[in-house]
Amino acid sequence: MSVDSSSTSKRLNTKDEMEHEFIQSGEKQRLQEIMTKRLKETGWVSKVEGICKDYIESKGVERASVDDLIAEVRDQARRSVPDDVKKELMEHVQKFVYDHTDLSPDK
Repeated sequence: MSVDSSSTSKRLNTKDEMEHEFIQSGEKQRLQEIMTKRLKETGWVSKVEGICKDYIESKGVERASVDDLIAEVRDQARRSVPDDVKKELMEHVQKFVYDHTDLSPDK
């Protein structure tokens, strides 16, 4: 699909182009910073740190590997991300997509 460049600023047509622009524009870094701040504000970071600490204490420091810790905690941590934080991230990503493509919320 070709877009007339005179009618719009740079339009991204492929997933690779979108990912490249997402990173190069600094949007990925910006959203990571926003989400880190929000997760700290909601207490999610402290909660996950506590889960990790409990796991390490139960296994013993010498026997708790990083890979095992991640395998044990990842799903629980993901499920416990507050819905409002998930929604906020989705809104930011959607805005980026709508601003950089011919897609719109109406389509």
